[in-house]
Amino acid sequence: MSDEPDLGGVMRRVKGYLELMRPLNGLIALASVWAGGFISSGGLRPVSKLAITSVSALLILSSGNAINDWCDVEIDRINRPSRPIPSGRASRGGALALAVICAVFGIALSTLVSLPAFRLAFSALLLLFLYAFKLK
Repeated sequence: MSDEPDLGGVMRRVKGYLELMRPLNGLIALASVWAGGFISSGGLRPVSKLAITSVSALLILSSGNAINDWCDVEIDRINRPSRPIPSGRASRGGALALAVICAVFGIALSTLVSLPAFRLAFSALLLLFLYAFKLK
């Protein structure tokens, strides 16, 4: 028996957690923030705030996606067994931890931008969680 880690299994799980975050949707969120910043300011200034806001949006969206899969695990076992949690590529506890970590860092980043940015980020997070737990 080898003491070396199973890198194939580790990579499979990492990919599962990344899939929970829905990276394509995250890229769309990033691009949307940059597009909105460009349109609203007539340019890309200040770049630092746009960068922070875009990462905040990506993390909050990722949190909502992970908690959605956490809530839908029983439905997904039947209708979408290849999703990360039912397929065993991610654990339910890991998905919850990912959702919390992404939420905390996304909200924390929004506080570096402005109070209105924090309010918008917090409202978006609440709506994502409300959708996952109650509105479906």
